Amino acid sequence: MVPNQTSLTVELDPPQREWVEAIGLFLERSGFPPSSARIYGLLLMSAEPELSFEDLVSTLGFGKAAVSTGLRRLQETNRISERTRPGERRRYFRARLGPEIGVDRFRAFSSALCDLLEKGVALRGSRADAEITADLEASVRFLRFLDAELGGLRARWEANGDG
Repeated sequence: MVPNQTSLTVELDPPQREWVEAIGLFLERSGFPPSSARIYGLLLMSAEPELSFEDLVSTLGFGKAAVSTGLRRLQETNRISERTRPGERRRYFRARLGPEIGVDRFRAFSSALCDLLEKGVALRGSRADAEITADLEASVRFLRFLDAELGGLRARWEANGDG
């Protein structure tokens, strides 16, 4: 027998709703689709640790397709986790956040960007504008330096008992 599976409309006071919207706008400017941005904001603000697909549809007022697309993008970027509960068919979603997740995500992005910039430098050839080539090379050196420093910062963070 499957337990009663009614959807939950998450209760947020006006300042909490404004915060969800502010986070949503911030993430949109970072390239997120509007639905992903609002879903993530809601998962961060909700007093409930996990919300179902139906809870998200009910609370945000988005269509099922928009929520599905938003969840897929959040899963692709490792910003949410998903699980099921014994005896239920519903999937439940939880925001993933923390210093290690953000740092690891940034380091992976930075490393991929460095690889692309280095390839671009090699492809530009000797006849290309030297100033732009030098700027690209300096960007790669800085991002590699930053990556090494972030690794050291993370180690110090963990050694300090904060991680």
